[in-house]
Amino acid sequence: MKKLLIIIFIITSIHSVLLASDRSSNLFTILEVKEGKPEEVNLYNVWIKDYNKFKGEFDFEVFDFCEDQMISSGGAGQLTKQTKCFYHTATDLARKYNLHHGDFASALYTYHKHLFPLAKTTALNIIQCGYGKSCTENYVDQYISRMSQIETKLFNNLDRIIINLANEDQAKIIVIRKEKKKNKKKLRDKIRKEK
Repeated sequence: MKKLLIIIFIITSIHSVLLASDRSSNLFTILEVKEGKPEEVNLYNVWIKDYNKFKGEFDFEVFDFCEDQMISSGGAGQLTKQTKCFYHTATDLARKYNLHHGDFASALYTYHKHLFPLAKTTALNIIQCGYGKSCTENYVDQYISRMSQIETKLFNNLDRIIINLANEDQAKIIVIRKEKKKNKKKLRDKIRKEK
């Protein structure tokens, strides 16, 4: 029983180990805002600032929250529940900053689709090896390594997606402003001709 409790403690501490060593540096790297004329960079910068807030809160709002939901003697099966928690709290956080749509939402779901089977396989293997210390440590190490890779991929994708979205929206607003200015000038010219 004592051995089982120690192994379960190791499993539920995976997140803490990740924070201390393998947590993706992309998670903590903020994207730079652009400098320039406000009409040429404002919308881009709004997207980037909201995304940076999302990233800044991700560790606490997603990982720490979900870690706190796990029970220290809950067993290896909690790994799958934890990945579901990661996904649901990440989507809630994305909604908070109005980011959960399109490619951004798809990237979060893809993260879950990759992490869930990894957690499930890890939990099943730990249970099958009878919670033996060396066997469990091996699976936990593999889980941590692969989870870190999936996390890095997630934030690389989210960074790329948000930069593209911010650039596209800024370009659209510039075109709209130019069209409005052009139409305003045509209307002015028309009014002058009528006088």
